[in-house]
Amino acid sequence: METNYTSGNLSPPDVFIDANTLISGLFFKGPERILLKIGVAGWINLVTCGFVIDEVREVIRRKFPDAESSFEEVMTAVTVLKTESDGVAKNLMRDKKDIPVLATSLRYKPDYFVTGDSDFHTPEIKKQLNVVRTQEFLNEFIC
Repeated sequence: METNYTSGNLSPPDVFIDANTLISGLFFKGPERILLKIGVAGWINLVTCGFVIDEVREVIRRKFPDAESSFEEVMTAVTVLKTESDGVAKNLMRDKKDIPVLATSLRYKPDYFVTGDSDFHTPEIKKQLNVVRTQEFLNEFIC
């Protein structure tokens, strides 16, 4: 799939990020941090849902209490969508706690859904969403 940049349209692609991607980008060096940096720079539109934000805030509260300011800085570049909870997502997810994330993504239809959670990387879900791991997205975006 071509990004919006390579197809001649200069609008940045919409990239929905899951909690694991956001947490990894905030607290560890690697491709997830690069993804967040290019989002903050405005080269991509970072998108997520309220459910993911609540999950990330809980992890920060428990494990990284001094990191709230880093989180808030990244959040200035993230569009937070209203969390959905119904539709076909109920039939597609093995892990039922992830239904709101998938339901929101399916409703919004981002250009990319970036997650390291293997439960989203199924043929059934990939038929409906462009689900990729962070490095896959970066390889496609940069090339």
